[in-house]
Amino acid sequence: MPRTASTRSMTMLDVGDGTAIVLRSGTTATLYDIGSLHRPSIGRRVVVPALRSLGVRSIDAIVVSHPNRDHFSGVMEVVASLPVGEVVMSPQCLDLARGPHPGAVGALVSDLAAAGVRDRWPPADFSRG
Repeated sequence: MPRTASTRSMTMLDVGDGTAIVLRSGTTATLYDIGSLHRPSIGRRVVVPALRSLGVRSIDAIVVSHPNRDHFSGVMEVVASLPVGEVVMSPQCLDLARGPHPGAVGALVSDLAAAGVRDRWPPADFSRG
């Protein structure tokens, strides 16, 4: 079925113990979380092939809901495979990335910058209200 301006869909991908949701509206696509704890290369092995089979050729935004690896471990594999407009991270991710022990979230922020993908942070009270 051809995508039209009014076509909306949500597809939940099977990534095991994690989350990966594809939201589409018309010709835009947003990913909500991309990760798994126990399935290596989830972005390359599951998410990218699923996106291609859905006809998605670029991603407007990837949303990372919180700083647990099962919600972002596949982000860079998707970034390496498809054009991505921006990555929107929760205030909790920002707190950790700017903290004394940034860990994997800090590495993600650095990797996004190196790949030329803009990261964006909602207002601090966005998810704390």
